[in-house]
This record gives sequence, structure tokens and C-alpha cells, in this order.
Amino acid sequence: MRHYRDIFWKLTKDSKACKELGIFFKQDFCKFDREARAAVWPKMEQARAAGQNVYYRGHIGYVNGVRVLPELVVMRAPPAADQTKLPQAEMEKKKKKKKERNIET
Repeated sequence: MRHYRDIFWKLTKDSKACKELGIFFKQDFCKFDREARAAVWPKMEQARAAGQNVYYRGHIGYVNGVRVLPELVVMRAPPAADQTKLPQAEMEKKKKKKKERNIET
């Protein structure tokens, strides 16, 4: 679908009808791209205020030709079920019940 969209865009963006009607085409970015751009925007804005060359290529920001990375946010995942440890007494109770079941059968 993107292929057809791009062809349509190229054919119509400079057409006389679009210019007369005031129709303009812009690219709409997906949620990931918008979030990636927003994450580096403060750094880009500071660099622009300092007079540096600032631009985006897709969702990636560049300052003077060097890629700008967002601040890293470390998120801790919840422990997996096998990593959670039961207290020793509960584990012993489970072992006893298991043994009792094996004896009965």
C-alpha cells in the first residue's frame, strides 16, 4: 500500500488542481516514530538554539551529522513465576503432600 501511496503523492503534490484548492500533503508518522522524535526533541531544540545544524531523517534526529540518542530509561521487569521463592516452611509442606500422594498410589 505504501508503494501506491507514494506514487499518488508524487503525481498529485505538484498538480494544478491541488495548488488551486490549497491541498497539501504531509507525512503522518506511526506512534513509534512520533514517540522517538519526541524523546530527542529537547536535545534537538537546545542544539538548534546553540546554532548547530539539526535535522531528522525519519524518526532519527541528527545534530551536525551525529545521531542523537534519547535518555535511557531503565525499567525493571516483574520477576518471572519461577524466580519467586516460597518460604522454606511452605516448600516443605508441598514436598510432604507430594510424598503422601505418591505413597497412596
